[in-house]
Amino acid sequence: MTPMAAQNLKKGVYSMALTPMENHQASKTMPRPESSPGMPRRAGRWKRLSLALVLAAQSLPSFALGMDISYDMLVSNFFPAIERVSTCGSWDVGGKNGYFRMLSASIYGGNMLFVDMIGFDQNANLPVVERGFSVGEFNNDHAEVDLSGLQCKPVGDNLIRISGVAETAHEPGVKYKFCVLVQGATGQLTYADTRSMAAFKMHCVEKVRKPAASTSR
Repeated sequence: MTPMAAQNLKKGVYSMALTPMENHQASKTMPRPESSPGMPRRAGRWKRLSLALVLAAQSLPSFALGMDISYDMLVSNFFPAIERVSTCGSWDVGGKNGYFRMLSASIYGGNMLFVDMIGFDQNANLPVVERGFSVGEFNNDHAEVDLSGLQCKPVGDNLIRISGVAETAHEPGVKYKFCVLVQGATGQLTYADTRSMAAFKMHCVEKVRKPAASTSR
């Protein structure tokens, strides 16, 4: 090995003039960069820290960005806030029967919307709640929605439609029509509003039946 090659070797520099045997020897003796042993460990620590942060964010409760108000919370915590109760249509499911109710409540500076299915206690002959629903599009403590023109009516077997106009405090002056279909047999709620006209027309606009053409001459 030449003196220059030996000097370069001490500096961790490979010389293109080295013979294959000298290259093999240099690969054994050349010192590794000081930072290389620690880099994988540091990268591993950062990776584990990033994963921990992601998992922590996913585990945060939903009310960190606004708390949803369920039907049970309405009854147990906000019962005095109920401002309007309207009966609208009947249901007959699984050998039981009763009627639907629409409930509007003023909670956290906004209107919230709920529905329940009322049955009867055969022993005491008193009304009982068989099932309760919360309309999630409005029932959040950060939503601050004003609801007006509320209407509720039956539109099919075990099916009611609630309609009205909504305006949120986050977009004052911007109003939109909405409807909520409640299917008592399945417990399914379907929401639509005029911000998506295709969905609104599908679920909220009644189909007008054209009279059958007369066949008389």
